[in-house]
Amino acid sequence: MDEPMDVDSAGGLPFPGEVIDGKVSTQFFNIDGPTKPVIKEWCRRFGLEVSGNKDELKARLRAFSSNQENWEKTVLGPRRMHRGPMTGKVTKTTSKKKSARRAQEIFSGKAQFATPAPHPPLRIPTIAPLTTQTQSAAILEWARTTSIDYPYINKENRQEAARARLRTAAVIKYNVATLEDTNTRLDQILSIVSNSVVHMPNPPPFNTPPSLFTAAASYDTPTAGLAHPQSFDIDSAMCSATPSAAAPPTRSPVVRSITLSDGTSVEFTAADVRPPPAVSFANDLPRLNRMWDDTSKYWDGHSHLIIKGFPIPIVYWPEVYSRSKGSGSWKKGQWKRAKSSWFEWKVIVERWRQTSEEDFWSEFSDESGARFTYTAILDRLADLRKTRDNEQADRARQEYADKFEETFSYKKGNKRFVKVKACEIAKQYRILKGLSDGLDNIEDVDNE
Repeated sequence: MDEPMDVDSAGGLPFPGEVIDGKVSTQFFNIDGPTKPVIKEWCRRFGLEVSGNKDELKARLRAFSSNQENWEKTVLGPRRMHRGPMTGKVTKTTSKKKSARRAQEIFSGKAQFATPAPHPPLRIPTIAPLTTQTQSAAILEWARTTSIDYPYINKENRQEAARARLRTAAVIKYNVATLEDTNTRLDQILSIVSNSVVHMPNPPPFNTPPSLFTAAASYDTPTAGLAHPQSFDIDSAMCSATPSAAAPPTRSPVVRSITLSDGTSVEFTAADVRPPPAVSFANDLPRLNRMWDDTSKYWDGHSHLIIKGFPIPIVYWPEVYSRSKGSGSWKKGQWKRAKSSWFEWKVIVERWRQTSEEDFWSEFSDESGARFTYTAILDRLADLRKTRDNEQADRARQEYADKFEETFSYKKGNKRFVKVKACEIAKQYRILKGLSDGLDNIEDVDNE
């Protein structure tokens, strides 16, 4: 806010100022220089309207400045009336209530209590401890030993312990395969020991003394009509003692054989073979590659199936568990449960051996380098087989042309049907062209 200016030096207009000794003083403002907000504030201070432009505001200020009779209206009057200057102390009316007078007498300092109370102070009751001294000592000893046995571990040590547990878990997971191989070797040793027991030959039949047959004949045959009982024929007595009905012959068990790559022929019956091993290679594909067959360089002489001390590669398992005509109840239902897993293993091994292990994982890994899971690998291989089957089915239709329906058909009952599924057409096409990969014969194995 501008300071009041002298009318002679700056040409300011007079306006009411402060009230001094009951009189209104005069102050001067130059209304031509200030901005509109300043002029509007002056109008508001002197009770004038603040609407309009700058010229209208200045006109109101000039009119107000020239009419000094209206200045007293802008001076605020006293807010509280007084009868004159106040002298002395302010007194308040005392209360007439007995309680108020009694409190005033007590706290005003008039009442003096020089003598003590006529009665002794009240005795504070003592609280008996909840535990005895022996129990408290036992609790303190327990707290001391607990703090020693289980000391406080800071955050850094807890994190280090957690990392150590993770490393231990990784080592245990890595050693699972080694443990399974050890169990397999133990099975081999037990099988060899059980088959090395010497079987004694059957003892010769017990010869019954002729006297027993003679006595039996003389006891069972009536003596009436016999002139000389002593001359009874021993052969006839033996014939009479022979059972009339012969025992039915026992059926010999079915014997199968497998020829290993080194020429060893392993003969076995159904009793010599345990159920298909419940094993998974989802986290160890190299071990699956080593156990698959004994004709490749990867074979290390270990397998989860042991027959008479011989480890049987996985590739021979269909010959061990699958049923065939005339085999009766040979391992019924076991190959049906193991067939799907065996098919998956074969598909993975064939793809594994087409390239190196590094190239295999390069193909079956995502953009970040993380390897596919076991299921994701199988899904990818299934898509590749589907693409191959479609291509070979189209090639078969082009090559056989007019003879396609005659060649790629099957008979059911008295009718002949043309194959329409790409997988079936491609399967027969590979067999005709000598391109079968071994997977085409899996569906022909008995499912029971």
